[in-house]
Amino acid sequence: PFSLYAQSFLMAQQWWHNATHEVPGTSRHAEDVTAFIARQMLDMASPSNFPLTNPDVLARAHEEKGANFQRGVQNALEDLAALGTNAPPAGTQAFRPGVEVAVTPGQVVYRNHLIELIQYAPSTPDVFAEPVLLVPAWIMKYYILDLSPHNSLVRDLVARGHTVFCISWRNVSAEDRDVGFDDYRKLGVLAALEHAAAYKTRALAEPRVLPPERSTRGRFLELLSPRYAERSLMMSIFNVGQVIGFYGFAAWVPTLLMARGIAFTNSLEYAVIIALANPVGPLLAFFIADRVERSVQIMVTLCLMGTFMVGFALSSWPPALIGFGVLFTAASNAMSTAFHAYQAELFPTRMRARAIGFVYSWSRLSAAFAGLAVGYFLYDGGVLAIAVFIGVAMAIAVIIIGAFGPRTRARSLEEISY
Repeated sequence: PFSLYAQSFLMAQQWWHNATHEVPGTSRHAEDVTAFIARQMLDMASPSNFPLTNPDVLARAHEEKGANFQRGVQNALEDLAALGTNAPPAGTQAFRPGVEVAVTPGQVVYRNHLIELIQYAPSTPDVFAEPVLLVPAWIMKYYILDLSPHNSLVRDLVARGHTVFCISWRNVSAEDRDVGFDDYRKLGVLAALEHAAAYKTRALAEPRVLPPERSTRGRFLELLSPRYAERSLMMSIFNVGQVIGFYGFAAWVPTLLMARGIAFTNSLEYAVIIALANPVGPLLAFFIADRVERSVQIMVTLCLMGTFMVGFALSSWPPALIGFGVLFTAASNAMSTAFHAYQAELFPTRMRARAIGFVYSWSRLSAAFAGLAVGYFLYDGGVLAIAVFIGVAMAIAVIIIGAFGPRTRARSLEEISY
C-alpha cells in the first residue's frame, strides 16, 4: 500500500502543478504565488509526514517497540517548555561564543546604538597597511565569520597579516521599531568604515621614484650598454640552448629511433596526437603565469623537457612513446610561453622590439647550424654524443637563467627595466 500512497501523492502533485501553471489571463507573478501556496499545502499532506503511511517510521517503531514515538513526544514537550519560558533552543549550549565559536582574540574598539566594532590584531610580524572590514548580514551574528578555528575567515586573515575589523549588530527589540535602512547604512557600515579607515597599521614607505621613460628613439648600441649588455647576452645564450633542446627532440630523437627500427614516431597517428598536445602547455602555464617567478617556470620546464626526452629516447613501447612525446610537447610549449613573456619584460619600451628581435634571432641561427652540429656528433661519437650535446645545451640554458635572470613577478615594467 505504501507505493499506492506515494504514487497517488505524486499524481496529485503533478495535477496541481499543471493546474497552477500556464493559466490563460494570469500574470507570471500571480502564477508563481498560486503555485507556491498550492505546493506548501500539498506538502502538508505528504505520506511521509504521517506515521501510518511512512514505512520507515513503522519499521523503526517495530525495531524499537515504539520507543521512537516516546522520544518524539518527549522532544515536543521540551520544545513547548522552552517556548513558554523563552529558553534557547536545545543544542545551543554546545556553541558558546568565546568557547566553541568566536575564539579568535579580539576587542571592541567602537560602539553606537546599532553596532559594536570588533578589532582583531594580526598574528604575524609583517602586517598589511590596509585593514579589512567584515560586514556580516544584519540578521546574523558576527561569529558566522569566526566559527571553529578550522573554518574561521577571521582567523585565516589575521594569520596572513591582516588587521581585521568586524561589525557585531545589535539584537533589535520593540524600541527599535523606527530604525530604518538608512540608519543601518549610517550607523552601521559608514560608521565602521570611518573608524577602520582612520586606523593605520604602519606608515607607508615612500614610493620609489623611477626615472621617466625616455621618449627618444632606442638605438641598437644601447643593447650593449652596461645597463642591458648582461641581459642581452643572457637571453642570446639562452635562445641558443633552448632551441637545440627543442629541435633535438622534434627532429633528431625520432630519427634516431627510426634508425633502431622504431618507425611509430613517423606515423600520422603520432603526429595528430602530438599536434593535439600543443595547446596543453600554454593552458597549464595560464594557471601559474603570474603566481610563480617567470625564471623559475623556465628552468623547471627545461628540466622536465630533458627528463621526458631521455624517457622518450630509451622507450620502444608505443604507449610509452606517446606518453613521453605528449609530456615533452606540453613542457616545451609551457617553456615557450614563459620565456617569450620573460624576454619582453627585460627591456624598456623604447627598445623592446629591437632587443627581442636581436636575442631571438640567435635561436633561428642556432636552428640553422644545429643540424650540422648533430651530424658531426653523430658521425664522430654516435647516439651518446648527440645526447650529451643536447643535454649540455639545455643545462646551459637553465644555468644562465638561474644565475643572471632578474626577478619580474609583482614588479612593474619600469622597475624591471631599471
